[in-house]
Amino acid sequence: MNKEEMLLKMMEMLLNGSVETKKETHPMIGMYVIIRTYSAGVHIGFLKSVDGCEVILEKARQIWYWKGAFTLRELSLNGVAEGSKLSVEIPMVSLTKIEIIPVDDQCAKKLQEYEPYGM
Repeated sequence: MNKEEMLLKMMEMLLNGSVETKKETHPMIGMYVIIRTYSAGVHIGFLKSVDGCEVILEKARQIWYWKGAFTLRELSLNGVAEGSKLSVEIPMVSLTKIEIIPVDDQCAKKLQEYEPYGM
């Protein structure tokens, strides 16, 4: 999904009131997303399920520190710059979310390939 498609999908969800939090109906299931949490920081990965405030991410990484973007929304469109600190990827994690931000396809590829910090 490119930037324009992503924005159109988000606008459609808002206008139609179709944003639901049931596991099987959330519109971002399967997408590469950024999750901002209450106390566990910022995580990226493929959204597997949403149940209220609880989310499951697959192929998940934590973003400990980032450069090259002012906000998480900018990060979702542009990725991170050299000097950012991302963890290794783990198969799955359960998190308590504040927000879910879809990531542009090209940016998702860059984030997945970004070298883990300290490796």
